[in-house]
Amino acid sequence: MAGDPEEKRLRELALRAAHTGRAQYTRFLEPSMLDGVRRAAGESGVRCSLHGGYPDAERCMAAFYADEAPGAEDFPMRVIRIDWNAKFAHPGHRDLLGAVMGLGIE
Repeated sequence: MAGDPEEKRLRELALRAAHTGRAQYTRFLEPSMLDGVRRAAGESGVRCSLHGGYPDAERCMAAFYADEAPGAEDFPMRVIRIDWNAKFAHPGHRDLLGAVMGLGIE
């Protein structure tokens, strides 16, 4: 997997955290990428932590940071609230996710 673009991106972020002393964050990652996060952190000599917005989330963001990085675990994510009139629609998870992504929110 040395040529995998996702693995390469993880290594780049980990190295940037090591060189700048500032935390670097990934996008939300699939569970299969979490070993790559830990490997990239270990190879770069930085720490990593994972956060998915709630305990035991399947998809998580990763933070790479040096020990002295202030606020490293302040992940760049926000909670949004979506309301709709149940009298007119009963959207499912895919409907809501599609609508949010259509607005450009990642």
